[in-house]
Amino acid sequence: MRHKKLKLSALLLLGFGLTGLQAQESVNATGGDTSGSGGSASYSVGQVVYTTNTGTTGSVAQGVQQPYEISVVTAIEEAKGINLSVSAYPNPTTDFLTLCIDEFEISNLLYQLYDMSGKLLQSEKITNLADPTDAQDAATKAYVDALSARIEALVLNNGFTDRRDNNHYNVVKIGNQIWMAENLKYLPSVVDPGTESNTTAYYYVYGYNGTNVTDAKATSNYTTYGVLYNWTAAMDGAASSSTNPSGVQGVCPAGWHLPSDAEWTELTDYLGGTSVAGGKLKETETTHWIAPNTGATNETGFTAFPGGYRSVDGTFGGIGDSGYWWSATEIDAGYVWFRGMGYGGSGVYSSNYDEELGFSVRCVMD
Repeated sequence: MRHKKLKLSALLLLGFGLTGLQAQESVNATGGDTSGSGGSASYSVGQVVYTTNTGTTGSVAQGVQQPYEISVVTAIEEAKGINLSVSAYPNPTTDFLTLCIDEFEISNLLYQLYDMSGKLLQSEKITNLADPTDAQDAATKAYVDALSARIEALVLNNGFTDRRDNNHYNVVKIGNQIWMAENLKYLPSVVDPGTESNTTAYYYVYGYNGTNVTDAKATSNYTTYGVLYNWTAAMDGAASSSTNPSGVQGVCPAGWHLPSDAEWTELTDYLGGTSVAGGKLKETETTHWIAPNTGATNETGFTAFPGGYRSVDGTFGGIGDSGYWWSATEIDAGYVWFRGMGYGGSGVYSSNYDEELGFSVRCVMD
């Protein structure tokens, strides 16, 4: 039986009505081996003496200076076809403990909390607050839902301010997603378009060829179109994500994230497909878009601008005729999905290109 243990401050046993629990884990602060004339011993800080008692439904571990421990069940022997993922946090904990179970029907699960003397501290059925069955849980969910709705209304009506640089952004709700209605303007540094990398974060302002952030921010292109980011800058060190939501904050403000390819697809699907979504997203008229700006209605309030791009040949191009936005999804090493819109059509096109390119960023609310 594969065995690891996760060091926390209480012993957590999950009861599933099945036998043969396996794959528990724990992390010690430190440890090592020592030896002398009388023999040798292995030790770990916090549990110099350590024993484990195992039964058919779990195990209890105890040791000197190790008053509590949480055992997390991550697999069930004899239960074929079950994919159970359990996490307990914070680690360590002295007050509240959060237990998360993903991708598993929890209707028949319970937890039991013991101290290290074997005394049962608490035993409860695990409930799902997203679909409450008792009155107290239902009341809690109703309160949280009402609070979330108020917060959403405040953001939609007033926008929000990025505390990093005090830039204010309007936002819009499209389907179940809340998008920034402007291109991101966060600019911690700036380089000329001849500087490129797929490993170092670079930030560009269309038409600006220097390295002075204050001067770059003073340009009309920065004010209107925001910043062009290579993909490394857009991701801010995060790994590629294809999930919806992406879970990648990237260069976005706190509480927002860089949309995955799947999130862009959700947007265009909601608007009737890629062939018509662009018209519903593009800013109207030809103040910024060159004529004819085909199909533009901006009925969503997304207000897509033609901010152009920074090319791999070290030049800027496309301002006025096209806009491009990164996703958080890499298709192959060095190539990333993006979305684009142009002045001559009402569609949104999806493609992938080099990470060295400079594209705009739109963030989605978490």
